[in-house]
Amino acid sequence: MIATIKENLDVEFSAITLTGDLMYDAERHALVLGSADGLSEILTTNLESQGLRTHADTVFIKDWSEHTGLAASLEASGVVQIVRAVNVGPFRSRAYEVRVKPAVESVARELAKVA
Repeated sequence: MIATIKENLDVEFSAITLTGDLMYDAERHALVLGSADGLSEILTTNLESQGLRTHADTVFIKDWSEHTGLAASLEASGVVQIVRAVNVGPFRSRAYEVRVKPAVESVARELAKVA
């Protein structure tokens, strides 16, 4: 199930700020930023090839290239909590495992859909 964590969220990347609705796909361990124009930006990465697996409520966010500072921006917005930093790949690039913190209003909205 895909849940909207926070609407109209400003997310800072290394060079730009994007605004949209932050959505969490628990089944795929993915955070997605959806914009009003219908485009979406996947914010997470899969590190299973590095021997790293996520937990039930966590995702990995890379901290290199255009994603530099993304995990810190999301944590400052109160939508994730950084759990740990890992270094991956031949250049030992940093990525963060973060715990998704669903907002109370998004949980209530999803429960209302089921009822």
